[in-house]
Amino acid sequence: MNLSIIMAYKPDGGIRDKQCAWTAARYKAMFPTAEIIISKDPSKKPGWDTFCKSKYINRGVEKAKNDIVLITDIDVVFIKNAILKGIEQLKNHCAVLPFSVIYYLNRQTTEMILKAPVGWQMPKIRFEQQKKRVRIGLKPNGMHLLTKAAWRKSGGYDERYTGWGSEDSAFLWSLVTMNNKEIHRMDVACYHLWHPLDKTRHRKRDERVSHLTQKYLAAKFDPVSMARILKEKGRRK
Repeated sequence: MNLSIIMAYKPDGGIRDKQCAWTAARYKAMFPTAEIIISKDPSKKPGWDTFCKSKYINRGVEKAKNDIVLITDIDVVFIKNAILKGIEQLKNHCAVLPFSVIYYLNRQTTEMILKAPVGWQMPKIRFEQQKKRVRIGLKPNGMHLLTKAAWRKSGGYDERYTGWGSEDSAFLWSLVTMNNKEIHRMDVACYHLWHPLDKTRHRKRDERVSHLTQKYLAAKFDPVSMARILKEKGRRK
């Protein structure tokens, strides 16, 4: 299958490691011939706010052997048919978001899933007990399908982002602008596995990179301004 699946993550010696292993195994069951790349931060620096997810996504995509890539967080679970139908949509779009609804699974459900045998079908979930959120527009939530050619035109992820959030939105704005094509959002659900949250993550993100996100937002649909921002980007060694 002409698909590379990129998962960037920071090991924690706990639930995040379990989620990464389970999600990778499920993708292997879903798509036995797809390339699965786990792009892992080897630094062992404590704290999520030291993690540059952009860096490890870029390294994963650069390493990918296939033309079509699925960039996804380790804690997000997709339906197989959504990915297959999303790949078809790449003929006319620069990227596909293969979901419109996210079920944020609670701790009990997540632990049940992680203990269940891994297969491409999901264990039975009591949806009335989960938090449901609808996503519209260019809200990525850490997962999208695209081609390597579209990724190159966008300049890849901006590695000035560290910590939680905003790097995906900035990337999608540059993707749409530099490829001059729309992003397609599919009308289907996906699932988000539970993990502990840092309640100050929004504030820390805003203090760190809000000015950078505002620059991307202002340059959306303006290729000249966006190219200027992309030229500023540095790469981390």
